[in-house]
Amino acid sequence: MVPNGIDGIDIVVRQPVYHVFEILERSFGCFGKKAAPDAKQLKFIIDDVVFRFYGADSESWGAMTLFATGDPFFNIELRSEAKAQGYKLNQYGLWLMEDRIAGKTEKQVFDALGFEWVEPKNRNTSNRNKKVLRPIEQTLLKEEE
Repeated sequence: MVPNGIDGIDIVVRQPVYHVFEILERSFGCFGKKAAPDAKQLKFIIDDVVFRFYGADSESWGAMTLFATGDPFFNIELRSEAKAQGYKLNQYGLWLMEDRIAGKTEKQVFDALGFEWVEPKNRNTSNRNKKVLRPIEQTLLKEEE
C-alpha cells in the first residue's frame, strides 16, 4: 500500500527501459505486455504501487530527473517559467527552437532559466498557488546582506 500523497515510484535509468523490463521479467516473472525495444518509459503495478521507469541518455539526464521529481504543480511552474522566457522545457531538455540548450544536469536547466536549484525534497508544493522557484539574483542579494 502506498502512503497518502504518493501515487507511485518514478525511477530514471541510463539504459533503455527495454533492458529494465527484461531484467525484471527474468527476476520476478512476467509483467504482461512486453516493452518495445524503443520504449521511452516502462510502467507496471505491484501490490497497488505504480512503478515508472524512464530512460534517459547523458544529454537529457537532468531534464528527465526534473520531470520525475516533485509534484505536478512544481513541473507546471518550471515549464511555465521556461515558456515565459521563450523556451520549451520537457523531459528531454530545455529548448530554444530546435536547439537543446540545457538538460545534462538539473542545475544546468535551473541556471539557464535564471533560477536557484531546488532540492528534490523541496519540489512538492501540493499547492497550485505556492511558488517554489527563486531567481538567482534574489538569492545573491540575500547572501550579500
